Amino acid sequence: MGKLDGRAALVTGGSRGIGRAIVELFLAEGAAVMSCDLDAGEGERALSEMRGRFGDGAPVAFCCADLGDIEQIEGCVRETLDRMGVPAILVNNAASNFQKHTAETTPGEFAATMDVNVRAYWYLARLLYPHMARRRSGSIVNIASTQAYQTHKSSFPYNVSKGAVLALTKAMAVDFGPDGIRVNSISPGFVATKLSRDWVGRFDDPERKWREIMEAHPLGRIPTVEEVARAALFLASDDSSGISGVELLVDCGRHAQRR
Repeated sequence: MGKLDGRAALVTGGSRGIGRAIVELFLAEGAAVMSCDLDAGEGERALSEMRGRFGDGAPVAFCCADLGDIEQIEGCVRETLDRMGVPAILVNNAASNFQKHTAETTPGEFAATMDVNVRAYWYLARLLYPHMARRRSGSIVNIASTQAYQTHKSSFPYNVSKGAVLALTKAMAVDFGPDGIRVNSISPGFVATKLSRDWVGRFDDPERKWREIMEAHPLGRIPTVEEVARAALFLASDDSSGISGVELLVDCGRHAQRR
């Protein structure tokens, strides 16, 4: 038996990276999953590949939506309810990775980042809340980041948005708890993704930069997307039934090491 047998989940940003790893692990653990992403082509390709892995009848579907648009968020939730029923699990993972110097960021860039990285997390939870509350159960997992409190130059407003996700998680946990809904967050550190590899590739000496990154982690490596997905599975499943309002760090010990 899988840890998520008989449950439906909505995972945003599910076509690549951490989101895709979460979708695939949830499927392997018995869940029916709606994956939501901005890129229709990438979403359909990911869906085809997952059906190739899990079988044509695998309970996985794709919804294309711009989470910066309220109407598209509402459409994604309607499609999820129509095709999957009431989700027992919501994973807010999709995010805009926009990063710029604080003084150079425009009001429009700040607003667009907060719309996707914070407002969409709240609004998706708000829309699903009454359905979960009627069942008196549910698990919401918000993907934050160690960037909220351990940042580097020109990371604004991404780092600010991730700090807001931590506060949002606390508010939801307190307000939704009486209805049996748990809300937690995961803060990945520097994770092995294409995005991180591309970022390191922009340095004059990428190999040296990789060495510096690895030395900053007590385990001598950075987390994989699969390790973040296993953290999401823990928080989504009954294994964490008594846990709500917490932040789970997945950073191979970097937060504990002063440099």
